[in-house]
Amino acid sequence: MKKILVPIDGSLNSANSLEMAKEMATAFDSKITILYVIDVEDNNYSSNPYKFSPELIHKITTEKSLLASKILEDATKKLCDFNGVVETKLLTGNPADKIIEYAKNNDFDFVILGSSGMGGIRGAIGSIARRVTLSINLPTLIVR
Repeated sequence: MKKILVPIDGSLNSANSLEMAKEMATAFDSKITILYVIDVEDNNYSSNPYKFSPELIHKITTEKSLLASKILEDATKKLCDFNGVVETKLLTGNPADKIIEYAKNNDFDFVILGSSGMGGIRGAIGSIARRVTLSINLPTLIVR
């Protein structure tokens, strides 16, 4: 196992998945890739009954980018005592779709993700974790 993908969203379960990734990567001498996807699904302002100005939409987009950078920076700091290789990747789109696409196209050996994230709890595992687990043909560990 040489490459571990850890999709995060800033939640407690994401933090726990980083800890698990650090343990596994140390044991197997693996590289860790931390992935954050800026969710654009909630950017459908045109369907909203209220009119958003272009300035407000720009501000929201900018804030999301700043938050994403901060979450990736914090995640990297959590792995500061890990002696292996850590890289970060920032994507934009539907989180589940982008995680699935990235995992399939980048030769990962293992995926570790939180059971439910910032979107709230929907059953035993979150909808993103569920979709990722059912859509990729890779060993996947879901962490609480």
